[in-house]
Amino acid sequence: MNRTPRMLLLSLMLLLASVGCEDDRVTQVAREAADRQAAQNEAMASVTRESAEATRQIVAVHSDLQAERRELSGGWNDLESERRQIAQQRRTESALALAVRGAGVVLIVLLTLGVVAILLLGQRQDDGNQELVALVVRESLRSGSPFPELLRGDSTQRLSPRLHHHPEENA
Repeated sequence: MNRTPRMLLLSLMLLLASVGCEDDRVTQVAREAADRQAAQNEAMASVTRESAEATRQIVAVHSDLQAERRELSGGWNDLESERRQIAQQRRTESALALAVRGAGVVLIVLLTLGVVAILLLGQRQDDGNQELVALVVRESLRSGSPFPELLRGDSTQRLSPRLHHHPEENA
């Protein structure tokens, strides 16, 4: 049983008992008990109000924390998405750089082969360019041609038997 109703009942009993008696002392004790009880009730009400206010503050702080957590989580998700996008861009740029480099090498090889083919075909049509063809072949060997094994040593004779042909010999 709660203290408040018990104290109130006790106070009332003392008050009723004092009505029948003319003793002021009993009446005074009953009034003091009632005053103490009222003071205790006011103190308990104050504690209850403070406790309720503290609980409301705790709930408000908890709500604020939950809102901050949601905000941080959203920011984290945005940051992760941006990181993935940047990583994808870097992979694409890297693949593109490799493709450009490979295309450059292929272009250089094709241009070198084209120049050699033009010079060799021109050699067949005009015997006056033999020295020029020999010079291109030597320069290709020195500069690191893509197919040095075809152009080394006596292999120039295999490419074009007319390469070492001298027009003075036919005259």
